[in-house]
Amino acid sequence: MIVRNKRVTGWLLLAFTLPTKRASQRVEVWRKLQRYGTVPLGNSGYLLPKDESNEERFQWLASAIRKYGGDASVVHVESIDNMTMPQLIGRFAEARAKEYQELIRELQAFSS
Repeated sequence: MIVRNKRVTGWLLLAFTLPTKRASQRVEVWRKLQRYGTVPLGNSGYLLPKDESNEERFQWLASAIRKYGGDASVVHVESIDNMTMPQLIGRFAEARAKEYQELIRELQAFSS
């Protein structure tokens, strides 16, 4: 997921719950959210910039969550009252920076 070089005009929010007995499905959903580059908003909401590709990802994941016995909604968000657009974009940049630092540490450990 790339935020820069692209004008962000809104957000997609995936809000969901899964039954506590579904540990393997929770892990599967979490891994997909990580792979998609989402940023958490609250306890069970995840954000991505609004575009067709991200909407398809979230719709697919929402369907899977419902199949697992959970509840999921994909919400189109224009703004978030306690965060500005630059703050939201900054959260994505911070999340990616942490991932890159972890990758660098792993590569350094591998090359040692």
